[in-house]
Amino acid sequence: MDLSKSPHGHSKKVHPKKSGHDSRRDLNVPVLIRTIRRSTKEKVQIASEVSSMLRNQVAERASAKEEANILQAELDSRT
Repeated sequence: MDLSKSPHGHSKKVHPKKSGHDSRRDLNVPVLIRTIRRSTKEKVQIASEVSSMLRNQVAERASAKEEANILQAELDSRT
């Protein structure tokens, strides 16, 4: 006889035995929601920082390219 099924053939919910800690704590919905919100805020903050760094890098490259063009024009005018 299959003990994982009820007498009517439906599957029974199997609750794992506790192994030294409260498994319900792992599924505490308010804690999970706070964790997700905190992680989301951190992800948004990191994305903002990366975006800012990339904008600065693009601006620095544009400035360096402009300076290189000016120096090349000066060099060309001397020859």
